[in-house]
Amino acid sequence: MWRLAVTTLVILSLLDVAYLKRFGICELALDLADEKYHVPLSQIPTWVCMAMYLSGLDTSHNYTGIFGLFGIPGQYWCGQCDITCDKLTNDDLSEDVACAQLIYNRYNSENRSGFKAWAATT
Repeated sequence: MWRLAVTTLVILSLLDVAYLKRFGICELALDLADEKYHVPLSQIPTWVCMAMYLSGLDTSHNYTGIFGLFGIPGQYWCGQCDITCDKLTNDDLSEDVACAQLIYNRYNSENRSGFKAWAATT
């Protein structure tokens, strides 16, 4: 019985790690430059810098309600982005980028500085 419990825990922990990705700086910049994300090239350095500071380039980042690569505050924004916060902690960038861009665009239209939506960048 003990072996079964330990084996199950090991398998579950390995499955959790399968959804984790820690980006390199250049790797993230190149991914964000992909046309499918629609990130302006002039903004890529800022997005990469934010990801370094807010999550350590770790897609599984989840610290006190701050989720994913871009440190998205889940209490408000997960609902606004129409996703569950756990979607921000897997290795698929599409939800992270879409939600971060929604935050940026909303804040940019209201305050003319979209990156100020993240307190860490002001």
